[in-house]
Amino acid sequence: MPVYKCPKCGRTVELPEGKYYCKVCGPSAVMVLDNRRPEYPTPEEVRERFIKGVTGSSYEGINWSEVMREFDAVWAEAEKQLRKYGYTITKEQFLKLYEPWLADILEIESFQDRVLFVVHEAVEAEEVKKLAGRWVLPRDYYEEVKRKTGKTVLEPHIKAERIAPYEAKVLERARKRFVKGVTGSSLGGSVHGSRLKWVRDSAGIWWTATTDYIHSLYYDEEDKVYVWYVHSIKDFEELKREILYPPAEYEEVFEARDIEDAKKHVEEKLAGYYKPQLPAHAEKVDELVRARESGYRRLKRLARAWEKTVKSSGFKRRSVREVIENPRPDEFYVLVTRYVPIEVRVRGLKVLKEQSGVFDVWDRDLAPSPQLLSWWKAGPKTRERWEEYKRRFLSEVPEVMIRRKADIYREWAKDKTVVFVCEEEEWEYPYCHTWIILEVLEKT
Repeated sequence: MPVYKCPKCGRTVELPEGKYYCKVCGPSAVMVLDNRRPEYPTPEEVRERFIKGVTGSSYEGINWSEVMREFDAVWAEAEKQLRKYGYTITKEQFLKLYEPWLADILEIESFQDRVLFVVHEAVEAEEVKKLAGRWVLPRDYYEEVKRKTGKTVLEPHIKAERIAPYEAKVLERARKRFVKGVTGSSLGGSVHGSRLKWVRDSAGIWWTATTDYIHSLYYDEEDKVYVWYVHSIKDFEELKREILYPPAEYEEVFEARDIEDAKKHVEEKLAGYYKPQLPAHAEKVDELVRARESGYRRLKRLARAWEKTVKSSGFKRRSVREVIENPRPDEFYVLVTRYVPIEVRVRGLKVLKEQSGVFDVWDRDLAPSPQLLSWWKAGPKTRERWEEYKRRFLSEVPEVMIRRKADIYREWAKDKTVVFVCEEEEWEYPYCHTWIILEVLEKT
């Protein structure tokens, strides 16, 4: 088919033989025959144009048959893995969402890495479909939820990461990829080579900040893993107050060689999902750590006071986990939970020693009622709510009952120390009713 060209604006168009005028310049601009054939790029030029990010604006001149031939081979392999995990997304549904960003696939050199990338994006898209009720690009859905609720929804991404985790080299390319966001990822700008400002407090927790979030990172000595929490910048004042239970929107547990490796892992995730301004809110991080340091000192003073209380009353308290893992022959264990502890159920143990279990006595009368327990667990652990919980607990379990039962258990224990047992750990002090029981007994 011949090609006609406008002499004024240079616009070209393929039309059957005839006489035409330019629709842009009007009837005065009669199109002239252009004998040159349109030049289509080679497959190598197609890849180069993708890498430069031109696919998001115009498809003219792109040899899509070459592109789709490569994608079909990738999809055939990815589809096997998707069906293995029960996902039903089709190639047509995937392309409806991701066709403008096929650059992500063509840019990755290894075939297996391309398959990995497609599986990850397909899983994330189908998981979002379950939440949203329609096929929508995950990035658009996350932004919509955040705009309406102020929260970040990352569950689909977490599930996709478990099924098809990104390799380090794929992440490295992701940092360098289309920094203006034309790839469909939420990079919004390259952060490669930048470092977040990390500040460590006296409890061994590392803190940093990005545009909309405060992040905490610490090493769990017991499980030998690193734990990363993401907190909203809107909860900054609550973060300063809550030493033990700061509100978090996202949590991730992972393994790393050391703290520097853990920081690097966090920064890689932040580069793709939180658009960090580096450094961000540096003064807030310093303010947060100072406030928490003060809280830690106050907590230590209270812990010392409780230690004196325990010694003077002659009673103790321990967590269920401690008793199971390290029982002592000189202690008499009184379980004071409303329900069978999770730790007991998970380990398949019996409750009472007479049934080859763990505890000497299970006293539900010294536990909070189901209504009070539900009320406490439904809200944040703050000092104001704790005072209200304490008042309600003592109205349900009078001090007279606590003292009488304690005398009975002391008599049953003989030469042993009576220990009240609940699920909360020592470091969760004072948010456990066993501390209330000990406080009452200390008064006698």
